[in-house]
Amino acid sequence: MKNYIIILLLSLSNLLFSQNSLSIQIGGALNLLSQTETVGLKPGANVSFTYQATLNNKIQMVFGLAYLQKGYLQISPITIDPFSSYMGSYENSIDIQYLRLPISVKIPLGNFRNGHYSFQIGAYGSYRMNATQRLLSDIQSTRDFTMNVHEVDWGTNGSFNVEFRLKDNLSCMGSFVFDAGLVDVIKYIPGSRNYGCGLMFGIQYHLYRVKLPLSN
Repeated sequence: MKNYIIILLLSLSNLLFSQNSLSIQIGGALNLLSQTETVGLKPGANVSFTYQATLNNKIQMVFGLAYLQKGYLQISPITIDPFSSYMGSYENSIDIQYLRLPISVKIPLGNFRNGHYSFQIGAYGSYRMNATQRLLSDIQSTRDFTMNVHEVDWGTNGSFNVEFRLKDNLSCMGSFVFDAGLVDVIKYIPGSRNYGCGLMFGIQYHLYRVKLPLSN
């Protein structure tokens, strides 16, 4: 019975998919805009494992496991002089580390020499691993902020990707990404969602690629 199940799964994969691959991506990100306060080009890192299964019409299903950093700039009002009505503000840099599970559909848009363009749209679920807060005026003021950030985040996302092949299994890539989170990130700030756009860039290495024998 077990052998029949394996044969059935392989047959279905052969009908649906013409090629599949597993790759690792290492790079960075710039968060350009967020639904929280302005985040002027705040950098972060990302590392991900990605499995791509190509349909016969070249559309790909993409599954991943990613570590990424999201950053925000929180601006809070304070009273500078208690004997007057003058108000000032201070800025906190908030950095959050997530473990993300994305699933998406990748649609090719065109090719150029040694590279191609694509559009990707899907959904994600994230687990908050750690978070820190730092007063920008004092580099020594870093403190743990983990308990102030919701543990789970989910939403939809999309990206426009450019990939340039360096070698057979090695390529560099850049993406303009958009997140539309559905959960408040910071517990005491309503509307502080992972909602915004940014740039991602890095190196991708294909650990393996398999082309099924009956594919087109």
